[in-house]
Parts: sequence; structure tokens; C-alpha cells
Amino acid sequence: MFSLFARVLREISRHHKLVFLFTIVISLLCIYPVTHLRWELQIADMLGVNAKQTDLQKKLDEISILSLVLEGPDSAENRQVASQIAERLEKLPEVLLAAYEVDVEFYEKNKILFLPSEELSQIYERLVKAKGEAIAKQNPLIVQLDTPTEQPVSLHYEDFEKRNAQKISDIFQNENGTVRVIDVFPSNQITSLDSARNFISLVKGHVEPIIPPTVKVVYTGKIQQIVQTGRELLPKAKQAGWLMAGIFFILLFIAFFRQPQLIIPAGLPIALSTYWTLGLSYFLYGRVCLFSMLIVILLPGLAAQQVTHIFSRYNEERRKGLNPDLSLESAILGIGPVAAVSTAVVAAIFLSLLFIPMQGAHELAYLGAIGAVLNWFLCGSFTPALLRVVQKRRPFKIIGKIKPETINRNEVKPFRYRNAFSILLIVITIALVIKGIVPDYNYSFSSVELATASHADSLVATTGADFRDPVIISFPNQDELENYLQEFTEGKQKGKFSSIAKIYTLGNMLPTNQHYKLQVIKNIQKELESPLFENLHGKDSIAVNFLRQNLDVSEITEELLPASSKKLLKLQRPNAMLATILPAISADDGRACRRISKDIKILDDENNYPTIGVALVRAEFLDNILRNLYKSIWFCAAVLFLILLLHYNKLSYSAFALIPPAAAFIWILSSLNIFGIELNLYSCMAFPLLVGLSIDGSIHFWNHYLTKREGSSISILRQNGKSIFISQVATLVGAISLLASSHQGLKSFGQISLIGIVLIIFANFFISPLSAAVLDAYRLRKSKGKT
Repeated sequence: MFSLFARVLREISRHHKLVFLFTIVISLLCIYPVTHLRWELQIADMLGVNAKQTDLQKKLDEISILSLVLEGPDSAENRQVASQIAERLEKLPEVLLAAYEVDVEFYEKNKILFLPSEELSQIYERLVKAKGEAIAKQNPLIVQLDTPTEQPVSLHYEDFEKRNAQKISDIFQNENGTVRVIDVFPSNQITSLDSARNFISLVKGHVEPIIPPTVKVVYTGKIQQIVQTGRELLPKAKQAGWLMAGIFFILLFIAFFRQPQLIIPAGLPIALSTYWTLGLSYFLYGRVCLFSMLIVILLPGLAAQQVTHIFSRYNEERRKGLNPDLSLESAILGIGPVAAVSTAVVAAIFLSLLFIPMQGAHELAYLGAIGAVLNWFLCGSFTPALLRVVQKRRPFKIIGKIKPETINRNEVKPFRYRNAFSILLIVITIALVIKGIVPDYNYSFSSVELATASHADSLVATTGADFRDPVIISFPNQDELENYLQEFTEGKQKGKFSSIAKIYTLGNMLPTNQHYKLQVIKNIQKELESPLFENLHGKDSIAVNFLRQNLDVSEITEELLPASSKKLLKLQRPNAMLATILPAISADDGRACRRISKDIKILDDENNYPTIGVALVRAEFLDNILRNLYKSIWFCAAVLFLILLLHYNKLSYSAFALIPPAAAFIWILSSLNIFGIELNLYSCMAFPLLVGLSIDGSIHFWNHYLTKREGSSISILRQNGKSIFISQVATLVGAISLLASSHQGLKSFGQISLIGIVLIIFANFFISPLSAAVLDAYRLRKSKGKT
């Protein structure tokens, strides 16, 4: 079946001028899409979201913030500089608001209205209960027979005031004012790297000229994070690209050092397949994410495998005396079926990632499969077309002369030490299995993500703003939000939801349930008129005086808000029904992220309210990979066996081809376990792809062994080992380039890939020849038995 694809390529390659022209046209058309790809390099960009989450994300994108952190010894100077910066920035049409202080006086005056409804009700209930106790104590007709089991009601307000102190404190500065924060809200939505860069450049251009020498300014916030991620990854990606290009050039030079004119014809198809795939990514998705960017690492190595095999076979045919055209056709027909098998395996391996329900994995699956087909097409059609064009007037000189062996394989003496080496490898493999082949898993995100903590973040932390890694939840109306908060409060009192620290509303500049609260306040005022509260002492007396001083409030309308709050309310108007959940755990711990995800699902068991947050994204990321990766691996193994069975049409040959990859995977897993190398959510994604990489060397060796009727397994390896080795080493290039990445997850992907490919190469060069030697001995005994 796969020979049909080889014949198709041979027919296409005969029209070399059309192929050459078609390739040039497509490559030119790819310039625009490749240069306009969006690079979305956050972990959340790899997760597919439903319509509710998409709407919520759009709302949150509208309140992206660039925070300017001022640090200086003089608090008065810091406030004055912050005021000048805010006034200057708010004159820009690109800036909606520059918030730098809280109107403490306004919130101090009206803080009783900003208490949660249930807490205000509890104050009233305390007063009523305290009044009842006082009445009972003064009534001579009521006799207390038993010792009271409960303590008298305390009117202390301290616990309420402490929990709500941050609402009336200036969260834009630290305690002594040496650090002040300015939150700059852009007028337009900013999510892309270019828009974030432009906005920061605009702000710096207006801020830096008015900063005095005694004040330092640093930047943080979501907009800065977008820029920082691109600043960390993209330069490293360029370095990795140049490193890959250099290594590929060295490999091609080694392969063709006697024929350097073949380096460019061999290198162009390797680059073009990846280039075309990136262009296609623009039309399909418009972007490159952390997963799909791996095609830049993987596809060149896969293309180099096919190019190396084609050129090796082409040179072999030329040395037999065939002209360039016949040599090319012979190479295509000889290598074509195996190349088609390898392409089918690699495409199936990429498509196996569809079992992982993540947008980033699906993008890598489709782009990788398409890229594998483009590799096959370009290497099998453009490479011959290019050779025909450049050799039109003068064929390349062929170095060396082949001396084919004419010995019948059945007359060849098998490899003498085959049994000893085979037993040794079997014993080693069994020992490794006994030692353990289940590596540990690393749940720490801080060890696999970019380091996001900065000096600016540490300064912001001194202001007491505890907004780090929140979870945002959206409600359709205020009643459902209040019900959600009430359920959380009741559960918290029962010891539930330990992973959640607290929940507060986001964007509600106006107090909620004002009419209800004002009615409760009237009831409290009525209770305080009782003379029973005149003779209190200590903290209870202070609490009553505190209440009397703060109950003189009226309904707050939007017109009565401070100027900065009015602007912020206008900005957050579409998000008035949002609430913020602050985790009580670190979002860097994957297990803790899964716990908070579980608690939020308990609060919203019917999944009515869309939620977004770092902890939830990471929990979903882990769940998607850990619960579905085994499906991809089993699919890879099944498809691999099926394709080999279709290719060889014989169970024994398929089994021989699978022995080296199977042994290699046992060695890989055991090596990771022995050396204490932990898997993580990035590196475990390497295993499905390693399955595809593991089979190329094996099927090429067995292709030469089964199609050639002369020579032993050792002579086959001696004749074709160089091309097989170079093609295998080519897949190492991407893994080596990833080791230079600043992203720890991608680096670990490269580390696992490097270990895996090295052991795969070792297995292919030891186990395949030994298996063939055993087959040689079997055939020789069978031949002697017949005679």
C-alpha cells in the first residue's frame, strides 16, 4: 500500500519545473502570515474555554493594569510625584484612569455601609441579646438556678473592623509611605505583545522625565507580565533557532563534506516544511502557543531524517553508474514506502494528542500532522526537483565506488557473539524493570514556569494588597452573588473550603444591599436608645460609642463617590457582578490548585458561574494531561503496530521492528527513575512524540535488510549505518536547542527528549542488528536442515 505513495511522488517529481515554481510561490505567500503570527505564551492560552469563560475573559481583559511602583525615602514627595504622574497620564487618550490613592476619609465616614449584610445583622443580634441579658439580670423575679454555660454576649466590634480594615485603608502605599503604587488602566483592550509594548513605551515616555533622582520607579501588572514573557522567551527562541541552524549545517557538512554542493539542496526542504506549517498556523489559529511552537523544534529533525535517507540512496545509485534522473527515481521508489510509513506514524503520533482536551495540544496535533505530510511531500518532490534543476547542465561528481557483495545471505556466517550480547541486553532490561520504571511527578509550577516574581511585586506586597493569583467568578445578578457568599460563609464556619481564604466583590464601588443595611442601622440606633447601654464599661462601652459615631449615614449614590472611584466604577460597570476568590494556598503547588478547584466546584455544583484564575487554569491543565495522556500513548502503540503490520504484511517482521523502541522506552523510564529526574506537565508530553521518533531508525534498518539479498546484518549496518545514524542524530537538534530555553518546562521537555533519543539511537544500533543476526542464524539452520 505504501509503495503507491512512492509512485505518486515519483510522478510528481518528474514535473520538476512545476514543483520548483509551486514551491517558490507558496514560500513567497507565506511571508505575510509568518511575520504576523501572534505569540501567545501564557499557560492559559493553551486551554480551550467555553462561551461563558470567553465572555468573562473579555471583561477581565478590559481592566488590564500597568502598575507603576514608586520607591523613595520621603512619603510626601512620593505622593506628590504620584499625583503629577496620574494627572499627566489621564490627559492621554490612551489612558482611562491612573489611580494612586484611596479616599480614606470617605470610606472611614461610610464604613458601616461597606460591612457585609450578615455581619451588620450579627451586630444587631448582639445588641438585642445583650439587652435581653441586661433586662434579665435586673429583674428580681428571674432567679438563675444553674451556672450559665455560655459567656455573656460581648459587643466588641474589633473582629468586624479587623476583617474590613483594608477596605478603608490606602492600599496604594505601604505603612510609612516609602512605597506608592499607581494603577494605570488603558482606554483600549490590551492583550497582544505588540500592544503591551506600545502602551508601556507610551507611559515611560511621559513618566520618566518628571521622576526626581530620589525616587525610583519600576513596572509590574498584567501588561508588564505580557511584555516580560515575550522578553524572556522570544530571544531564547531566536537563539535556539540559530543553534538549530548551526547544528544542522554541521550535520549536513558531515554527511556531504565530500560533496558540499549538496548542503543547500538538502537544507532547503528541512526549512521549508516548518516555514509552510507556520504560515498555515496563521490561517488556522492566527497564533503560536507554547505547545504549537514545538513544531519549530520537531519538524526540522523529522525532515532531516527523510532528506538524509533520500540523498544516501541517491548517492548509492549514482555510484552504481545510474544517471541522475534514474538515480532519483530509484531513490524515491526505494525510500518512498519507508518514508510514507514513517510519515504515517509521525502524523498519527501527533494526532494522538487530540485525546488531551486542550486547545494548545490540539493545535500541536493538527499542525504536527500537517507538518509531517509537508515533510514527506517536500522531501520527496522538491528535493528531486531541486537536484534536477541544479544538475541540468552538469551532474554533481560522485565520490567513491560501491563494491556490492554477491554472497548469498544463507551462506553468511552469523555474528559470532549474538547470543552473549542478546542475553546481556535482556538481563539489563529485566534488571531495569525490577529497579522501577515509574518516575516521580513534579507538581510544582514554580519549577517549570517562567520566574514571575520581581522586585516590583515584593514592593507591592508591602502595601498589604493581597490580590496575588486570585480567582474571578461572574454572576448574572446581585441576588445570586449574595447567595454564593452566604453559602461560602456558612461552609467556612463549618470548617469547609480550607483552600479559600476569603471572597470579596470586585468592582462594587457602591455598597451592596444599601436599603436592607439602612434598615438594620435604624434598628441598631433604636436599640442603642435604651438606657441599659449607658452603664457599660470597658470594651463594650467603646463598642457602643463606636457604633453611635458611625451610624449617621445615608444612601450613597454614584454622584457622592470620590472622583477616582467614579472613574473606576465607570471602567468596571460591565463587571459589577464579579467576585474575587483569594486562595489560602499557593498557586505554585499543583495539588493545592486541584483542591481549590474542587472546593469551587462544590460551591457551584451545577457549574452555573464561569470562573477564571491561575489556580483553576493550572488545575485544569494538570487534569487534562494526567487523565488523558495514557490514552495518547496507547493510541500511539496501537497505530504504530497497525501501520507496521500493513507495511510488512507479516507479524514477525512487525515484531522485530518494534523490539528496539520497546526496549528503549523501558530504558528511558528506568533511567529517569534511577537518576531522580521527575516528570512534569511539559516533559510528559514528550513521550507520545518519542514513540514516533523511535521507529524511523528501526524501519529503515529492516527495510535495507529485507530488500537486499546479499550481506549479513553487520554488512547492512556497515553500508547504511551512517545515513541511519545521521538521520537519528538530526532529531537530537531540537532537544538540544530546548536546553537553552529560559522556560523550565520547555527545558525539561528537551531534557527528556534528549535522553530518550540517545537511548533510542543506542537501541536501534544494537538491538536491530542483534535481532537480524538471530534471524540470520535461524535462516542458516533452516537452510542446512533442508539440504
